[in-house]
Amino acid sequence: MTMRYAATLWDLEERFWTDGMDSARTGTSDKSIMIFPHPFGILQNDRTRARPEQQNPWRSIGMTNRRLERRGDIVVLTYSVSAEKAGAPIHEAFCASTYLLDGDAWRRMSHNETPLPQGDRPAFAAHPLNSRRTE
Repeated sequence: MTMRYAATLWDLEERFWTDGMDSARTGTSDKSIMIFPHPFGILQNDRTRARPEQQNPWRSIGMTNRRLERRGDIVVLTYSVSAEKAGAPIHEAFCASTYLLDGDAWRRMSHNETPLPQGDRPAFAAHPLNSRRTE
């Protein structure tokens, strides 16, 4: 089995942040669950595909500490993100997204963001247990 799917999934995940509602609708299952920072909270099913913040997508993001684990038709991506958009402070978070291979297309089934307090930098990579990178 090749790892070609890894590049596809990381591209989908980046577009989830930067391409707005069309990308969110196309790449996300209609039976998904997402957990976002306050005030959005837990969203399920069609509500995940019409998130208010996607009206004004992030203009740039940086993903570090990328990890990918695949079991059959399920893939979990984890990473640290730093994202910016006009008129908003830089958003930094630890994230996890789960994808399901549905026929010949990957669909996001879940996404979880754990925001970092303003001004904190991820110390994730410095920990010895996190030195392995998988893609």
